[in-house]
Amino acid sequence: MRGAFGRRGTAHPVWARRRSRAARLRDEHPHAAEMLAFYEDVLALQEPLYARTLKSRRAGAVEAAGGAPRLRLAALADRRRERDFARFLRAVPASAPEALKAAAARLAAEPAAASEALRAVLAREPPADAAVRLDADPAALEFFPRAFLQPLAEALVTRSLRDGGGDGRGDRAGGVSGPSPLPPAPGGGGDRAGGVSGPPPSSPAPGGAEDGRGDRAGGVSGPSPRSPAPGDADGDGRGDRGDGLPGGGGDRAGGVSEGGADRADGLSGGGDARAACPYCGAAPLAAVLRDEPEVKGRRTLLCSLCLTEWTFPRTRCPACAEERAEKRPHHVAESWPHVRLEECGSCRTYVKAIDLRETGLAVPVVDELASVELDLWAVEQGLAKLRTNLLGM
Repeated sequence: MRGAFGRRGTAHPVWARRRSRAARLRDEHPHAAEMLAFYEDVLALQEPLYARTLKSRRAGAVEAAGGAPRLRLAALADRRRERDFARFLRAVPASAPEALKAAAARLAAEPAAASEALRAVLAREPPADAAVRLDADPAALEFFPRAFLQPLAEALVTRSLRDGGGDGRGDRAGGVSGPSPLPPAPGGGGDRAGGVSGPPPSSPAPGGAEDGRGDRAGGVSGPSPRSPAPGDADGDGRGDRGDGLPGGGGDRAGGVSEGGADRADGLSGGGDARAACPYCGAAPLAAVLRDEPEVKGRRTLLCSLCLTEWTFPRTRCPACAEERAEKRPHHVAESWPHVRLEECGSCRTYVKAIDLRETGLAVPVVDELASVELDLWAVEQGLAKLRTNLLGM
């Protein structure tokens, strides 16, 4: 498996952190151990692809637009990539669930269907035609193009930011952080949810506590019953002043205009607080909270494809732009005190927010995937995830 794309060589710090974090969470959360073991094997397949792409010169795959790189996803669909994808399918690890093994075998046996699936995901569409051709579950088929394209997209954007200077912030553990697509607004209040990691919660239930952050004893907590002040989404009295992008609407992740064929960024014009990735146009996978010298509690969104982060207002729903505090509760599980489930009562979607102020060793892309019980609780509440993770949760 490790030899599918050559020797891995010296481990890149990003991938070393992901593997280390996955191994640690596997020990701390035995119920997720099998899933995390598979994810570690997927990382072993992805890292050589990342390293090779980082060193290559893919002319036309990235173009500059407004000072920031824009990934032209269609440029990745060529014969070489299709050959690499075929090798990726044949290298499916033994730890993969049976449904994924079956899907990999069908795709490997039908190169035309594999190409269809790859091109569909590049177009940010479900691989419906390939699923019909193979009589297979589209969700299982989608895993392989996503897992294959993710390290390619991440490497291309990383290299472009590095070569172009970026903003000097470099890797942020969950992926690679790039510059904000627009200047951040001043301010930034934040909130802290304390606690330490414990056993998986029992039945999560909304709670309230004297500190305004919710009672963790019951599993998953909701916002404080007291009314937050205007601009204070968390009810902690410190205020959320946007700390992301200056006012106005913006594009919603679920309804982004492509702007015609082969639009580089996948974003419609005119918006300022963009919920789609400013580098590749994909929807966000999660949010990340951190303190920075100028801003406390800065919120960024983590791209589901290239894993780049960009600044986004703390109080705004990335799906529908809702900002009313009473419609934006968050919930925290006792077993994952640094992972907040941010709910939108208007569009009934949610994203997870990884609070690096509480657990500095967290790696957002890994912790988001491992905290599966929060996803299960959200399904029970009738919430839909803005974008599923690599494993379809």
